[in-house]
Amino acid sequence: MFEKVRIVRYIGNKTNLYNFIIPELKNKLKEKEKFYEFFAGTNAISFEINKLNKNIYANDISLYSKIIFSLLDTYIEDINIKNLIEFFNYIDTNNSEKLIEKYNITELFITNELSMSGNVKTADKEIFKNQEFQSRMYFPYKIGLKIDVIRFLLKNNIFKLNKKEKIIILNMLLNYADKHANTTGVYGAFLKTNKIKNIRPFYNKQLFNNIIEYIKEYNIKNTIKKFFQDDILNVIEHEKIENAVIYLDPPYNTRDYQTNYHILNYIIDLNFNPDYIKYGSKTAVPKTEKRFKNISSSNKTIINNFEKILRYLANKNNEIFISYSSEGIMKLEDYQNLANKLGYTFEVKEKEYRKYKSQKNNSNSSVFEYLIKLN
Repeated sequence: MFEKVRIVRYIGNKTNLYNFIIPELKNKLKEKEKFYEFFAGTNAISFEINKLNKNIYANDISLYSKIIFSLLDTYIEDINIKNLIEFFNYIDTNNSEKLIEKYNITELFITNELSMSGNVKTADKEIFKNQEFQSRMYFPYKIGLKIDVIRFLLKNNIFKLNKKEKIIILNMLLNYADKHANTTGVYGAFLKTNKIKNIRPFYNKQLFNNIIEYIKEYNIKNTIKKFFQDDILNVIEHEKIENAVIYLDPPYNTRDYQTNYHILNYIIDLNFNPDYIKYGSKTAVPKTEKRFKNISSSNKTIINNFEKILRYLANKNNEIFISYSSEGIMKLEDYQNLANKLGYTFEVKEKEYRKYKSQKNNSNSSVFEYLIKLN
């Protein structure tokens, strides 16, 4: 079902490994009512666990992850479908430039800073030479305009939408932007020529119907849904996490997701402005003070941080599952050493799978996914 409500493309998404992971989690959740997903990303695992009518808690440092998770805490009685469709039709039947003129919209941040032919203020145009447009090229110009119009209408609540209706539109906006992103799938770079030739309507009827269907069928009000959006060490240190099933899907390498998916955060942060962007950054990365600390910046760093995480969770009747890759900067023996040091029992399952297409030129065509079980 998550495939039907997939909002964005995402490296490391676990939907292809559901049959490997979900049965293990479900088996332990027969005895427990609380489920935690850390490094949640698109919350793919939480969407599946939500079908079990459990209390779900999730954490990720990214705002887009929080917005996607918020669909789990949205109930059919909270939304007016007619109002939402009116909004979609308004966007698709009106020219963005005319709406900008009508509402005197001046905050065209996505258009100017991230779109083709944009009037960039946070970098010199010299850094954009040898590409089709002398600007950042994450989106076609018309897409940037439409995104800015939608952001304005939501920020100023022109349509008098409630919080849950806005959540649905923000998810539709994430999907719309991602479908028109001039990238290979992540936002650590944009393509130097425009590959986006077809502009789709904002109203993705199939996705919208799937979201509504999921909300109707699986979202139950008598359960807790909570998202933290914080450093995982802060959450685990200050939350009373016990008698729970815990799923962790940490980064496998040192790349910082805050510079791979930052554009999605900008789009749905209705208070975003160019001051967030590090001046001179070709890819518009956020300033250092706007970022969380990268817990996997090196092999030594991630081992030290995982020892802290597992130490906080130890001896509290928790069942812990960790997804990891044979190509990860931490090795399987590192996890086993930590388990032995902290008194956990250690089990592991493995599954061979194909690499992502962006990695197809690598000499090894397959890697192994590990599911580590600690208790």
